[in-house]
Amino acid sequence: MQKKIFIISIILITLALPLEVYPQDGGGCCTCSPTSINCSNGIPCSGTLKCKDGIPYCHTVDCPNGGEIQTGEGEAQFCFGETGEGSSVPPTEVLTPVQTCVCGDGIKVVGEQCDDGNTINGDGCSSTCKIEVCGNGILDPAERCDDGNTTNGDGCNSVCRTEICGDGTVQPGLGEQCDDRNNTNGDGCNSVCKTEVCGNGTVDSGEECDDGNTTDNDGCSSSCNKECGNNICSNGETCQTCSHDCGVCPFCGDSVCGEAETCQTCPGDCGTCCGDNVCSNGETCQTCSHDCGVCPFCGDSVCGEAETCQTCPGDCGACCGDNVCKPDDGETCQTCSHDCGDCSFCGDSVCGEAETCQTCPGDCGACCGDNVCKPDDGETCQT
Repeated sequence: MQKKIFIISIILITLALPLEVYPQDGGGCCTCSPTSINCSNGIPCSGTLKCKDGIPYCHTVDCPNGGEIQTGEGEAQFCFGETGEGSSVPPTEVLTPVQTCVCGDGIKVVGEQCDDGNTINGDGCSSTCKIEVCGNGILDPAERCDDGNTTNGDGCNSVCRTEICGDGTVQPGLGEQCDDRNNTNGDGCNSVCKTEVCGNGTVDSGEECDDGNTTDNDGCSSSCNKECGNNICSNGETCQTCSHDCGVCPFCGDSVCGEAETCQTCPGDCGTCCGDNVCSNGETCQTCSHDCGVCPFCGDSVCGEAETCQTCPGDCGACCGDNVCKPDDGETCQTCSHDCGDCSFCGDSVCGEAETCQTCPGDCGACCGDNVCKPDDGETCQT
């Protein structure tokens, strides 16, 4: 009898999930990537290592009921004789999970530079299983930087120290011209690591300016001193020191009466001081009677402010004899009795202000005996 073989292309997949992932004691592991699977040694997989949903498996096929795996048309596999002669069923796929490799498991696999069985930094193998050396792109203990290389001049040097001005290493790539291990100016290498010379673009000690060159007539000279000629009146420049920047100073004869000019010092610019019929510019009756008028004087028939009847009686009149007592002019009964009257005296039959019955009883009357008690005259019950 001819055997008839029926090939069924449907393959059943069974996931074997033992208590422990496979291998149990082989010491191996696998890591899945988007395009491949990477495994260490010691994986006792009799089938094919595969990844499913990011998990590594050992892939095998089996005829669980004792049939024989055969290959038919189109490389399709089937279990022959499993259910009786003349029939066949597809084999069962078995996917046994394989231990996944992780950093710190002590197994060095693809993608790891080392694996010392832990994830502790500072012991030579970092927590990401990278060898702890300068240039690995990981900031390891004792490193100040790590840019993934050991090239100087890119901000992180060959020993993983940050490249800054003052670290003692000249970094031309960072624009340094010198580096004397400090940021002090005035010692030949300034605070931004430029050699202290005129023309370096930095105003160093002793320089008034530095425009990055040693060209004259551009505002900063070849010796780094500020110079006239930059069309800006600044830095203490005046019309006297730099007419190019500040303009020509006003001068007598330029038809402009400058701040320092007057009609006295420059009448050509400021006009004549005396004779313009205006009393100004410091003119007085003494310096310019034409503009300010004649000053009052004794004999001008005007009693000026500074004149009196004593100093100028011709203008101010006689002090004594005008029948007017002028105390402001010093007239009194003693100096001008004609105007101020005679001064009172004892015996003039008038009791004057300075007289009393004691000093002049003839003018003031007897002090005691007039039936009037005069305390103001010194009368008391005792006197």
